[in-house]
Amino acid sequence: MPSLLKSSLTYAPSIIVPRIFSYIIVIVFTRLLSPAEFGLYSLVITYGEVLDSVFMNWSRLGMIRFLRNDDSANTGGLIKANLYLYGISIIAGLSGAALLSLLTGNSTSPPLFFLALTIYFIGNSSMRFGLTILRALEKQKLYTILEVIRPSLSFGCIFLALPFFGLSYKSLAFGFFGFTAFFGLGTLIWTTRNYHRSPVNWQTLRQMILFALPLVLMFFLRSIIKATDRFMINAFSGAAIVGLYAASYSLSRPPFELLSNAINLGAFPKLVNLYENKGSQSAAAHLAHIITIQIYWGLPMVAGITILAQPLANIMLGEEFRQGATILMPLMAMTGLFAGLKAFAYDQVFHLKKCPMILTYTLLPAAILNIILNYFFILSFGAYGVAWATLLSYLLALLLSFLLSTRLIQVPFPYKEARTAFFSSFFMWLGLSIISLNIQDQNLLQIILAIPSGIIIYFLFSLLLGSQTTKNILKRILLKGVPHP
Repeated sequence: MPSLLKSSLTYAPSIIVPRIFSYIIVIVFTRLLSPAEFGLYSLVITYGEVLDSVFMNWSRLGMIRFLRNDDSANTGGLIKANLYLYGISIIAGLSGAALLSLLTGNSTSPPLFFLALTIYFIGNSSMRFGLTILRALEKQKLYTILEVIRPSLSFGCIFLALPFFGLSYKSLAFGFFGFTAFFGLGTLIWTTRNYHRSPVNWQTLRQMILFALPLVLMFFLRSIIKATDRFMINAFSGAAIVGLYAASYSLSRPPFELLSNAINLGAFPKLVNLYENKGSQSAAAHLAHIITIQIYWGLPMVAGITILAQPLANIMLGEEFRQGATILMPLMAMTGLFAGLKAFAYDQVFHLKKCPMILTYTLLPAAILNIILNYFFILSFGAYGVAWATLLSYLLALLLSFLLSTRLIQVPFPYKEARTAFFSSFFMWLGLSIISLNIQDQNLLQIILAIPSGIIIYFLFSLLLGSQTTKNILKRILLKGVPHP
């Protein structure tokens, strides 16, 4: 547990800083852009993530699985081989970008949208390629430094683009994503500079492809579940409704993505090493710690967002974007918790056992359900129906992942900690309900005071109910305060 916490904290700034700038963009530009323009900006991100997930993520995951920090000969050859794969994947991904641009409808010019989508796709995929090398080689501090610098400079470039593109999604896309592309390509070149003369390791590459290529279908199905909501909203209702939906999503989902990614960045390489060197039992214990942490922090975040959804929306979003936040944000928060538990806990079993095709059995039923529910729910309930459809799809995917993974590795579920976290979150919810009655509209100070109040309530009740995680946190705090002889 201490090593997991340490690695998570080391990576935390690389997750927190980009999310902070994402929040700043939401706060600033939901007040400056129309819902339609913000919806197009959201579609660029959504479609860009789909392209990156389907065409790039499989090879990055393969690199993490097969690169070894103590095997320099294998490292250089495999990285060089993956550079060839990267070039081929970029070409394939651009064809997907062209198709998605044609499907945006009459909301914008398809060539402009294609250019914005291309910049996002190339920039983020090149950045993540370089960061994957650093992560696989466990160069955590350098990884974190780069991911702190990138969004900071990218945000400033938005304002350099405003005189050219005005208040539109193009300023965000060409400013923020344009600099990310420049920075990402530089990172890719810099992290691979020592490997250009290495002979390509075709043997390990073949092993990696056999392991990772089946993941393309898995990432495709996962993308369907993740992107169907905004795609179908745009198709049925237009980009303006996408903007309203995306604004609530931007407030509620990042905390869960931050939690899951901060844990996973340090946990997965260590998980692979534990499995390879100490066996399934050690890996299962490590996964149990990951599940405990996600539940311990995830449940109170759901409770807090449920109570504070409308006050947060009133403060952080432009007036046009606040509609429906009270219903949308809690549903999206719970979806975020389900998605994190599936992807970064139970799905890891399939990667360890090198049987990623089983992941399709967890995702295919959920993807089909998602499309069906979205179609009927959008027509009946609009954006609220989309949020419910996505939640139910992720719940089904999580349950299937839990059932199938236990056949490969018996990961002990932390029932006691989960029960304690649930009841502690319930008491936190009650406390925040009372506090929220006195929160005046758009009073930032009261919101700032309410959040730590809820955290204190959660910690106190979790301690009273005997949470071992809370006790461990207190021990670490107290030990740091004790002077060493």
